[in-house]
Amino acid sequence: PLPGAISGPSTVCQGSNITLSDGTGGGTWSSSAAGIASVNAFGVVSGMSPGNALITYTVSTGCRATMPVTGNVAPGAISGAPNVCVSAQTFLNDAGGGGGWSSSNGGVATVNPSGVVTGIAAGNAIITYQLSTGCQSIQPVTVNPLPSVILGTLEICEATSTSLSDAD
Repeated sequence: PLPGAISGPSTVCQGSNITLSDGTGGGTWSSSAAGIASVNAFGVVSGMSPGNALITYTVSTGCRATMPVTGNVAPGAISGAPNVCVSAQTFLNDAGGGGGWSSSNGGVATVNPSGVVTGIAAGNAIITYQLSTGCQSIQPVTVNPLPSVILGTLEICEATSTSLSDAD
């Protein structure tokens, strides 16, 4: 019998995995270019480098099904300070360029097209840099609350002292 068609995504990002399946069962998986897209015995394809590979599923009769898979380059790691205070900004950078920025929680942190993150409210957000291929890098960002207001006498005479404290 012929194996069924291979199903699953036809692209994989470098450093990521996708899972392919074939309903026939009992076959073996192989890749024409393991340096681009390697595949294990369970149909999990690992993106190794950019390029094209042909993934093959072969059953015991020697019949096979194939599926082309494209390996896409992943963006570099995001650099920059992952902490910012409410109402302050920090700059994140991806050395590769050509992608877009987004925040998982715009109520906590926003990010503009240049990678400038603005703290909106105390909490955590995931900042994502994504290429047009769908490959992405992520950076968790913590937005810290502002310190309490300083209390005390703000005007003093020369050679005297005063005590200051915070509201906490």
